[in-house]
Amino acid sequence: MWKAKHFGPYEFDGVSREGLSMPGTGEKNFSPEMARKLDVYHEALSAYLGYDICIHVHKNGGWAIKGHSDTSQHYKGLAADIHATNKKTGARVSLVDMYIVAEKLNLFGGIGVYDWGLHLDDREARGARWDKTRIRVVKSLAITEMVQDVA
Repeated sequence: MWKAKHFGPYEFDGVSREGLSMPGTGEKNFSPEMARKLDVYHEALSAYLGYDICIHVHKNGGWAIKGHSDTSQHYKGLAADIHATNKKTGARVSLVDMYIVAEKLNLFGGIGVYDWGLHLDDREARGARWDKTRIRVVKSLAITEMVQDVA
């Protein structure tokens, strides 16, 4: 039974090999536990920022049958590719803010940072982190935190 507050199961529907939407596949194949964790993330990010947000699941960014790495958590219904916007203005939420909240929650086994947003997944092994951005967001955050720890 689908119980996510901020997401409908259709947001996690897959895309066929021909690129066509596959209605109903999100509800059938996407992990309800992962949807619950995304709800927690949504509320935490909104609280951290101090304003209402929308989290957008990318096309083929929920459950998938193609288009990701061979060992992708998307094929298991355990991953979401997302970005967030300010609900009032439509402005994109920064990758830094999105990453900080995802990391501090400690809910996700995998967190990937891309120029378009975040990949969050519920893999069993914790601590998988990668940064595919042009500016290397995670590395710059780590350096900033080290400087703050020393100060």
